Amino acid sequence: MLMSGCKNYEYLGQSPPKDVPVIFAPGIISLPNRKEEVITFSADLKEIYYAIEYYPDPKPSFIMCTKYDNGQWSEPDTASFSKGRRTSEPFMAFNGNRIYYFANKVSNQKGVLDLCYSYRKNDAWSEPISLSSPPNFEKPNFSLHPCVIADSSVYFSSYSGEVCKSKFENNVYSEIEILPSPINYENLEEAECWGDPYVSSDESFMIFRSNRIGGFGGSDLYISFINNEKKWTKPQNLGPKINSSFDELGGDITPDGKYLTFGRNGDLYWVSTRFIEKLREESKK
Repeated sequence: MLMSGCKNYEYLGQSPPKDVPVIFAPGIISLPNRKEEVITFSADLKEIYYAIEYYPDPKPSFIMCTKYDNGQWSEPDTASFSKGRRTSEPFMAFNGNRIYYFANKVSNQKGVLDLCYSYRKNDAWSEPISLSSPPNFEKPNFSLHPCVIADSSVYFSSYSGEVCKSKFENNVYSEIEILPSPINYENLEEAECWGDPYVSSDESFMIFRSNRIGGFGGSDLYISFINNEKKWTKPQNLGPKINSSFDELGGDITPDGKYLTFGRNGDLYWVSTRFIEKLREESKK
C-alpha cells in the first residue's frame, strides 16, 4: 500500500507547494522514465486519476487511479473504464460522480477519439459513454481534454489545436463554438493554443496553454478572465515561476481551489493558486 495511518490523507500527505511548482508525489504518482500529463481529484480528495502517455506511442495512453479507504491509499492501478482502449486527460465532475476523458473503442463513437464519460454504478464506474456529436467532431477528426462547468457545458480542444465550447441546453449539446480571439489566434500558423482548457465552474476564468509569441518555452500556460462585457480578456502568461523552457501541459485546478496542476517534461507538477487573484486585478487595468 502507498500509505497507511496518515493523519493528513489529502494529496497523499504531500507537503503543499507555495508559489514555485514542485513535482507532485515523486516516486508514487510521478515516476521516472514515464510521462504523466493530466491529473484530477474527486471532490472529497479521496480518489486520484491521472493519465499516462507514451511517445512515440509504443502503446496506447491510459488512465490510472488510486483511492483512499480504511485509512490507506491503494496501489495505483489502471482505471476500469480505461482497460482495452486508449484513454487520457481525465476530469472529474458532479461531485465525483462522473469522470470525463477522451477515448476510442466506445459505443456510438463519432470521431477517432471521442469526449466520453463514466458514471458511478454500485461503487464502480460504467463503461465509457460518448458525448456524441456535438461536442465531438466526426471522423477522421477528434476532440480532446474535456472540462465540464456548472451548467454541464463542456470546453475542450479541437483536432487543430483550438479551444472550443459546446453549450448544454435543453438536455443536449449545441453546435461547437471555436472561441474567438484573443483565446484562439485567427491564423493558426502564427500561434496555436493546443488548448488543454480548464474553465472554472462559474466560467469566470480560463487557464490554457499556447505557443504564442512572448512565452518562455514551446507552450506556456496562460490565464484569461471574463470581463464586465462577458468577453474573455487578453490572456496573461503565468510567468517564469510556473512556465519554463519545456512545454507546460494540461493546467487544471484542484477541487478545493488551492492548487494548479500541470504536466512538464514527463512529470506532474503542482503550485499554489495565489497567483490567480493577482492576475485578475491586473487584467482590469
